[in-house]
Amino acid sequence: MDQDNSLPNFVVIEGVDGVGKTTIARKLEVEYGYHYLYTMPEPFKKIRAELESLQYPEARFFFYLNCVVACQRQLNTLLKAGYKVVIDRYIYSTFV
Repeated sequence: MDQDNSLPNFVVIEGVDGVGKTTIARKLEVEYGYHYLYTMPEPFKKIRAELESLQYPEARFFFYLNCVVACQRQLNTLLKAGYKVVIDRYIYSTFV
């Protein structure tokens, strides 16, 4: 855990696919001791490719919204334990 109180406890990197969100999040993890939390839980990864192939925007929106909701318990646990957390997709990327 990083004890630097000048850093925010929770950082969200938002943006459309391919702009470097994960790259920046991983740099924060390495350089500042953040815990990187990927917002797509393991079971969701299995259906992502199939969903993306459907080209159905509404289904994509609800899929990613559910990913954000599903990671909340883990996020809250990490923050309560004193970890500084960085996420590379949250609610605004879901809307895009």
